[in-house]
Amino acid sequence: MGQHTLTAKLNELQRQYGKMISFISLTDNHSLNQLESEITEAKRVYMKNRQCLSDKMLYSKSRASSEIAELYEHIDRKFQEVKDEVVCFHSRGKSDVEERILFAEYALDFAAISVYQALILSMEAIYADKKQVMEGEKIYEKENRK
Repeated sequence: MGQHTLTAKLNELQRQYGKMISFISLTDNHSLNQLESEITEAKRVYMKNRQCLSDKMLYSKSRASSEIAELYEHIDRKFQEVKDEVVCFHSRGKSDVEERILFAEYALDFAAISVYQALILSMEAIYADKKQVMEGEKIYEKENRK
């Protein structure tokens, strides 16, 4: 049961990842207006998804889920602070686009690490689920032999 849910989540992550790769590779052909429109849309989707996740966490029975949500909120706030500093720094003309590119590059590196962490958690959950089922079957077999 849990494996199907996790597979669906991973498939959705793969779909979103594919869209991101496609977008980045096609940006050379976009005008500034198109890029601005795409950025606005990406921000809208981000805020919508962030709010949906936040709402789900409010009703979660899992203590770990609420702790992860709290941690993510802290990381997101810090991320926005650093992003604002980078943008402010640029607006004063004290740096160039390279700083933004490096910031984006590191954000992608951290996203990749987060994806691997989610994959490992998923694999461990599937393992635990299968192990529990197998142990349940062993108990059932022992009870039926008596």
